[in-house]
Amino acid sequence: MKPVPPLQAWMVILLIGVVIVAVFMGIAQNKIRNEEQKKSVDKTVPVFLNVETCTAAGGSWNEAGLLANCECNSTKQCPYGLTCESSNDERSVCINM
Repeated sequence: MKPVPPLQAWMVILLIGVVIVAVFMGIAQNKIRNEEQKKSVDKTVPVFLNVETCTAAGGSWNEAGLLANCECNSTKQCPYGLTCESSNDERSVCINM
């Protein structure tokens, strides 16, 4: 069996350099990913609740009473960005989250 040759100084320096570059690349990727996530959070989609958006999502538009609303059984029946919540009179309606 041949003996393992000792590490040369240039090999150690190269190994340390590779590790340092890998660490900095990981930090840079995390920073870029965090900035992209912040940008996507800042973008809000305006939701216009009307008869068209309500019925397209599967809700039932109700104009009875003082305020028209979109009645629902689940959030799936609400336009994007709205959630289905119970109101005071035990009906569920789509509201802003």
